[in-house]
Amino acid sequence: MARRPRTEPFAPGGATADDWINAAAGDLAAEVITNPSGAQSRAFVDAATARAGQAGAAITAVLPKLIPLALRLVSVVRVVIWASVVAAIVILVAVLSLDVPRTVAPWVAMLVIGAILLIPAIVLSVFRGALIEVLQLPEWLRSSPDLVRQHGTELSGLVREANGETSNGGPARAAGFSVFRAGRLLLQAHKDLPQYGGLLKLMSLPFLFLVMVCFAAAWFELLFACFAVVLALLARLF
Repeated sequence: MARRPRTEPFAPGGATADDWINAAAGDLAAEVITNPSGAQSRAFVDAATARAGQAGAAITAVLPKLIPLALRLVSVVRVVIWASVVAAIVILVAVLSLDVPRTVAPWVAMLVIGAILLIPAIVLSVFRGALIEVLQLPEWLRSSPDLVRQHGTELSGLVREANGETSNGGPARAAGFSVFRAGRLLLQAHKDLPQYGGLLKLMSLPFLFLVMVCFAAAWFELLFACFAVVLALLARLF
């Protein structure tokens, strides 16, 4: 029996959740059928099928906590991203207003500083992209008849919640705590479904630590931009 071709990536616009389940069990079954060994082969296929079912159930258990959190954070993180970008521009303009460079070296230094100031916005954009992929996950999971049969009611509710059609009713929390909690849930989602998504695959403890640092750095940039504007105005006056 020939190996069944896979379609990548396992994400909206790519292979369906049904393809993912079949890939987890069907491709392994093809390997076993090529070289059968009786009961051991059947046990191997059954184990692969069970793993696929467990992953589907696990991701459905994580999503009720993650979906409302992701829905709130997508807007919050977008504001922080733009605030970081604007702050970086303001800081550079304020510095240039004090003294315009007349040689190449200072301009190169300004470009390097500008690139460093944009790091928080870039990292947070990746984090926000992972949150958006999570919001698309319930609809993607509904492409599997097996998951719909087992978790149809839950998935329908999650799809409505991801689309903002229902109130999540969750308590409002500090943005920093929400980012940390969402990061932990994103790690669990990636563990349950490691093949799903593009940006979600980047989720790891080091990356989430970087997200927290960049989230704090973005607010620091905003405060520093205000200070730079005041300093530039005082320099003009005196």
